[in-house]
Amino acid sequence: MAHIIFIDSNESGIAAIACAKAMGHQVTFVKSRDYAFFQDTPETRAVLNDVDFIIEVPVTSDQELVYTALAPHVELYPADVGISQCDGAIETSAVVFERLGIPSTPSTGVKLARHKDLSRQALADAGLANAQFRLVNSIEDALKAADEIGYPVVVKPPSGLDSIQVSVANDPIMLAQAAQSVLDAGKSKPRQLREIFERGVLVEEVLRGKIVSVEIGLRNQRAFRFMCSGRFNTDIDECIPMGVTMPEKLADDERERCFEYAENVCRALGLTLGVFHIELMITPHRGPILIEANARLMGGVMPSVYKKITGEKIEAWMINIFLGVNLDKPLPIPNSVAMVRRVIARKESNIQENFNISDIDNIVQDSIHNVVNYNMYADVRVKEHELLGRFITVADSHEKAFELAELNLNIIEHKLGIELVHTAIP
Repeated sequence: MAHIIFIDSNESGIAAIACAKAMGHQVTFVKSRDYAFFQDTPETRAVLNDVDFIIEVPVTSDQELVYTALAPHVELYPADVGISQCDGAIETSAVVFERLGIPSTPSTGVKLARHKDLSRQALADAGLANAQFRLVNSIEDALKAADEIGYPVVVKPPSGLDSIQVSVANDPIMLAQAAQSVLDAGKSKPRQLREIFERGVLVEEVLRGKIVSVEIGLRNQRAFRFMCSGRFNTDIDECIPMGVTMPEKLADDERERCFEYAENVCRALGLTLGVFHIELMITPHRGPILIEANARLMGGVMPSVYKKITGEKIEAWMINIFLGVNLDKPLPIPNSVAMVRRVIARKESNIQENFNISDIDNIVQDSIHNVVNYNMYADVRVKEHELLGRFITVADSHEKAFELAELNLNIIEHKLGIELVHTAIP
């Protein structure tokens, strides 16, 4: 039995904690008192009630607060490995683990991954395919950067969460508005998130092609190639994800290029221990190019989708990679195709007063699975572009899975009685 320390968590991190306990490990969880990256549900509470130790601090983004709270605990209960699945705390976690001598993902790699401008520079230094970029701190410099790169450009925080404040600017007016929005973002964020949204504005070349995320593990010189997943965007904004496909439909040589490039990205950044979520654009003429590197396991419902189509928990693989145990068995192979769709309100409106969440369970010949409900309730007033829930559609081919996913979304739209955002068809 190992002692594993988790510092804060997103939804998939809660599943990783549950997995660690199911594997028989001792778990310490360091949580924020003032801000949660996961929903307070009966299921989450059950997982945390099973944790061996919970240490609470005001915010998990403050290095000294976390270190001061954790140091005496580690003296009493030495830890074998440290893990963070939370973008808002992952930089702090990596540094704290190093200060305490706890094996974890190297802090230098985490910092390079979390600062997208530093990621881009590291790729340039390594000679890897890359997008043009500029980090700026004013609208004037953003306009100059866009002129140098050429419109359209992507405007976003150099560190962020879930595509917040990411947009495409087609002209100077749009760019000025987008840059100002990023510059102002930190002012409205809670303390836990404020610092990561106050790092300037990243202006990047717009990449065109097919978006793919690569799930890849590394332990020193050994790589574990888990999955290449695809992504669909919404029909309202190309920067807002609508859902994912696992696995993506790729030719063997194309998949190999994605894995090879993702591994090279990890090594260039110094991500040498852990399982990482690397987002790429497969461009027609330049091959795979990094969108962003995440120094953690894939988030949201993706780990549960992975288990559904492979029969194995990627969280268990992650834990064993960190611990260096049970790594010689064959990697899981998908036996079906899954598509995740977000349920997003197109405009402010009221859900039908006779709606019942059970109405969307097991629709369309039992092809819909794992409905996650955030705000799908009878007669509820929902906001424009509010995320109301997610669902998974599973089939034996990419074509059938796509057809059923879209059909399921249409049925849910009808049952809710409101207009939903739909999938942008490539």
